[in-house]
Amino acid sequence: MPLQLIKTIKKVLCLVIPLLVLGCAAIPKERLPETALKNLNELEKNLSNDVAQVQENSWDNFGDPQLSTLMVKVITTSPSLETAQARIHSAQSIANASRAILIPQVGFTGQVARQQLSQNYLYVPGMDPFTNYGYTVGTFAWNLDLWGKQKQMLKGANYRLMSAQAQFRMARLNLGATLASAYSEYDHAYKVYELVKKDLNLKEQLFNITNARFQAGTIDRVALDQMQIEREMAVVHLSQALTLVKQYQHQIAALAGEGPSWGERLNAPHMDLERAINNFPSEIPSDLIARRPDLQALLQNILASKAELSAAKLDYLPSFDIQGNVGFQSFGLDRLIDSSSRLFSIGPVLNLPIFDGGRIDANHLSKEASRNQAIAEYHETLLQALRQTADGVVSFRSSQEELKKISQATKIAERVFNASQSRKKSGMLSQEQLDLLEANLLRQQQVLADGQFRVYSALIGLGIALGGGYYAPEQKNTERPISSSLSSNSKIQ
Repeated sequence: MPLQLIKTIKKVLCLVIPLLVLGCAAIPKERLPETALKNLNELEKNLSNDVAQVQENSWDNFGDPQLSTLMVKVITTSPSLETAQARIHSAQSIANASRAILIPQVGFTGQVARQQLSQNYLYVPGMDPFTNYGYTVGTFAWNLDLWGKQKQMLKGANYRLMSAQAQFRMARLNLGATLASAYSEYDHAYKVYELVKKDLNLKEQLFNITNARFQAGTIDRVALDQMQIEREMAVVHLSQALTLVKQYQHQIAALAGEGPSWGERLNAPHMDLERAINNFPSEIPSDLIARRPDLQALLQNILASKAELSAAKLDYLPSFDIQGNVGFQSFGLDRLIDSSSRLFSIGPVLNLPIFDGGRIDANHLSKEASRNQAIAEYHETLLQALRQTADGVVSFRSSQEELKKISQATKIAERVFNASQSRKKSGMLSQEQLDLLEANLLRQQQVLADGQFRVYSALIGLGIALGGGYYAPEQKNTERPISSSLSSNSKIQ
């Protein structure tokens, strides 16, 4: 090794080593201590450790092909999902840019100019001050990233990308829940409409019977007027029920990006309540809550903030780059590509911040605050998720218990009406008495429809709280409380 090169290396080391020591000593201690990241099972002990698999197309549990078709249409055309998808593309671009810094950069620069040279600067006597200038060179730069700062930045960008993807899943979940809620309301409104329509037919029959008795002189005008009022109110109720059906059809059409007339062509809903509740576990697995998309997005933000903080700490250390160029440079374009016009350079570049007005300190403190803020947001959302899940479970089980009692009462009303039909055939009961009993049955069936709607609403709310649909873990106890004797598909007689 040439003696001159050895001397040069020694001089460089004598300069660099003190700078490294100075830079390491300048790294401050953490001024905003990291907030402890609480574990889910520490906040709530009554969670199962069973594993449950998240179900992607949870709306299929409702057993309505039309709803499944609508879901696919909505989640593929919604502008809100396009916004969430754009956030993913933006995060992906940032990650790609962070990755590109780690790769050697190669470029090309060229310049041609007519210029006047200063005769009081670098000037050769006798040279024409007016000359052509040419410069063409290939450039090379490589950030060595000795301390791993750029790798930390890349790691943070990847976490941000995963956060954007989780936000997309949450937007998809919210959109699906909105459609499921609207569709369950449409299902309820349609059931009520069918019941009110049948009630109007009964009121017509009772009015005709009352009118015949009035014509025969067995009752007075007051009784006939009272029955006419009930008939007219039944007409009003039917109109109101039909209006409500149309409004929910229009709402579903708007969610699907279609016009109101498109919604009015929707078929009658056929939701299967028993199928919808079959996957409900007796205990809520903790991993379902932990995998909620919004919680996952916040967790990725925490990891991204930590990586960015690690990168900010490394700003106190010197950075090392290798830069070089090779090309041609000359006065006079006719000599630009001559061998004597060639230029070449390559070597390390050292940059150590000494005084920056507090910029690095401020950035470091900002990253610490961002990390703690991300942890606080995660804790807040986690507590909300636990509350929503607990409320959802209570609401679901309560509505199930109510529906069980309502279903039993409806079965009794159906049994009474069926027995009354036999008595009517044997002449033991008049048509008017039978119609009144059927009206009571219709009212009870409407109460049943209301109960079913409350269970649907509770299921949808619980699905949001758990981050979507799921497959229940294998039950240790095969007995399913409350739901075992449901009669959710009682038909109108």
